[in-house]
Amino acid sequence: PRNSFPPGGMPDDFGLMGVGVLGYPDAGEGESFIKIGVGLLRKTGGAFYRYKRTYEVQKELDCQVVTDGETAVEISQSSPLLHGYSYEYRKRYILLPPDKLEIRYSLKNTGNREFSFEQYNHNWFSMGRRHPGEGMLIDWGRPEKGLFASWLAAEGNALRLLGPTTDEPGYTYHLTAPLDGKPSAVEIKDEQTGFKLRALTDFIPSHEVLYIDSGGICPEIFFLHCLKPGQSVVWTRTYQLAVQADSRGSAIPLSSIGGEDQ
Repeated sequence: PRNSFPPGGMPDDFGLMGVGVLGYPDAGEGESFIKIGVGLLRKTGGAFYRYKRTYEVQKELDCQVVTDGETAVEISQSSPLLHGYSYEYRKRYILLPPDKLEIRYSLKNTGNREFSFEQYNHNWFSMGRRHPGEGMLIDWGRPEKGLFASWLAAEGNALRLLGPTTDEPGYTYHLTAPLDGKPSAVEIKDEQTGFKLRALTDFIPSHEVLYIDSGGICPEIFFLHCLKPGQSVVWTRTYQLAVQADSRGSAIPLSSIGGEDQ
């Protein structure tokens, strides 16, 4: 094991809307609470956690990084007991040739109080472009009715991006189509670059959001769970990337494409 993870914590978010920000209601102004994947933060600014507010990091928790051969790496982190809460968190990246990346998460409640949490990953895909724009389609597997975003158009089960996204701070769209009680399977297709990506989960999402800015396109799939003391849970996200490179529009794995002319 080696403590070599960069500052700022793991690149996921627990508790965007406050569910899973441990001990925040118990902490007094200026006291510490736990942000899973980051560390101990100082409470400021009132009774409610706000994701847009900057909280001082009082103690950044160590991340242990362990490689497992050439195709896997695992990052782990644990917290001290605070306000009755503590956790053990593991995140394992696994390359699955020829074209998949699996991220396997594990969270254990090592404290003496029950807690719920909601986790998501920004995902941030550029699809080979400098900025997302026209010709990009995001297929959620079900039709989106009553679309109210001027920068999107509905096409069957897909949402089509209508223009370039060079504005800041970006665009957010909360999907309104009812969830069908199945794991998420989102497909992004770029007609301009030929890239195609599938983002899959093994869990039923609590909700789904599409976020786009000048740097990338982000299908945000949220996982909600409750853990009693001593309980743990494992959930998985899988990404499959290919490029549309033949006359039939078939997806060819990136690993099969090489050479300076391609």
